[in-house]
Amino acid sequence: MHQPTVSDNTELGFPRRLPDQEAILIGRVDGGEFTGCAAYYIHGRNDILIGRVEGGEFGPEYAVECDSRLMSDCVQAFVAADIETDLSSIGAAVLQS
Repeated sequence: MHQPTVSDNTELGFPRRLPDQEAILIGRVDGGEFTGCAAYYIHGRNDILIGRVEGGEFGPEYAVECDSRLMSDCVQAFVAADIETDLSSIGAAVLQS
């Protein structure tokens, strides 16, 4: 069975999940050169990838690295980065946990 590249469910104007990449939407960048870009946590990586979703495909342009594979630590690194952000409901819940 084919798994879609992006989820049908959206938030902040982006797919909430990227099944092919095991990615979860953490938030959106609201300032600077990456304004309007999506931020995804990729399962098993030590970073949050920031990029654009065009034509149903996510193209990472920048990574916010964190020192841990824990999703909560990566979301904290994203929020602490020197960029203005807007968290998704998942990103906000993970940050509060």
